[in-house]
Amino acid sequence: MTSPLLSIHDHVWPYIEKINLATLPWYGKDAQEYFAELGFAPRLHYHGPVEIKGDALRMGFYIVIMDYVDSTGALPPEQMEDHHIDNIREVAKLLQAGRWPWLHGDLRPENVVFRPGQKLQILDWDWAGKDGGLIDPRYPPTLNDCSIVPRHPRARAKGDIRTSHDIWHLNRMLLLAKREALEGPEDINFTSLQ
Repeated sequence: MTSPLLSIHDHVWPYIEKINLATLPWYGKDAQEYFAELGFAPRLHYHGPVEIKGDALRMGFYIVIMDYVDSTGALPPEQMEDHHIDNIREVAKLLQAGRWPWLHGDLRPENVVFRPGQKLQILDWDWAGKDGGLIDPRYPPTLNDCSIVPRHPRARAKGDIRTSHDIWHLNRMLLLAKREALEGPEDINFTSLQ
């Protein structure tokens, strides 16, 4: 009888040079797949349990296998190209579309790769989901202090994640690049652009 769990040897080994691999308790699989289809995220190869020598890895956790995004030569937000500005505006529209819009939850510049001549790539879909959907994504209890890692003013450990928080981060990147901010669902006060 074949196990329904993924065999790490058969499925991971062929991709070992081309993928990122992570084990997580939650992952925004549907959100990443949607944005990957539009070219804004790495393609997801697998999301689910994994079996290593007959034992499930970290019961309750998932393994995520996706294309590797090379950040060598990536530009900081201050140096992003004009097409990256257009990408940010397109991502903002996609995030705000529909009755239950998508959200990423952690759209800090560290999770967005700006490569010269290429579409921006959004990484780290751990907290992604639907804003106002059946299950509201929440920040983890170990969320970094907002005074250390700039975040939306309403971002709190165990608090609801909202699409407006992602728009805040996109606006922050535009302002770092000295570009006009997006029109968002709420007024945004950037007291620090460090």
